[in-house]
Amino acid sequence: MEQTTLAHLHNSPAYAWDLFHQAGLEEHWYGMGDLQYWGILKRMCQGPYPLIQIEGVSLSSFDNNDISQFHNSCFSLTDIGRRIFTGEGDWVAMNGVDQWLGGCYLQGHRIPWRWDGQRKTLVAVEGK
Repeated sequence: MEQTTLAHLHNSPAYAWDLFHQAGLEEHWYGMGDLQYWGILKRMCQGPYPLIQIEGVSLSSFDNNDISQFHNSCFSLTDIGRRIFTGEGDWVAMNGVDQWLGGCYLQGHRIPWRWDGQRKTLVAVEGK
C-alpha cells in the first residue's frame, strides 16, 4: 500500500480521500477501510525520514480520531519519499519498522524481504 501511495504522489500532491480511493481501486484485495489507510499515511509521515508530509495540518491533529481531518488533508512526497520511490534507498533500513503485517511481526532496520508490486509476491533482498 505504501508503494501505491508513493506512486500516486509522485507527480503531484493529493487529498487523502483521493489517495484512499485510488489505492482501493488498485489494491482492492486488501479490503482496507479509511481508518486503516489513515494509519498507513500517518506512519509514512513519521520517523526520522518521513516519506510524505501533510500540507496545512499538523500530524498531532490525527491523534484525536477526527476522520474529517483525514479526508480533508493534502499529502505530498518528501525528498526522501521521492528517492525511495525511484529505488535510491530503503525506507525500512533508514527508519526501521515496528508493526504487524499479515500475521508477521516486523521489527528493526534489517528485514530480509520486500513486497514486489509487479510480481505480487515477497522477494528476498540482498544484504538486508
